[in-house]
Amino acid sequence: MFNPSERISPSEINKYVYCPYGWYYERLYGRKRLNGLRKTYLQTLGIDDPGKDAYVKGQKFHKQYRSFSFIRAVMQTAAFIIIVYVFVYFFFK
Repeated sequence: MFNPSERISPSEINKYVYCPYGWYYERLYGRKRLNGLRKTYLQTLGIDDPGKDAYVKGQKFHKQYRSFSFIRAVMQTAAFIIIVYVFVYFFFK
């Protein structure tokens, strides 16, 4: 007989494609127990809030990317001005 709790939803298929082990252990133990085990493991490593560390790393990455993109935009603009100047200088003397 069909048991509704054994159905696999599309989101579970997505989880399985991303990480089969994660999907299996979530099915086996449940999300609540896995979160508890993860929290205990992180506490043994001395990490209180891993989300905060990821947030800070993300902020640094995006700040670095913004400064890089600004420098790239300035260099592209300078190159364009130089090309236009050379074009005007040689063709409209």
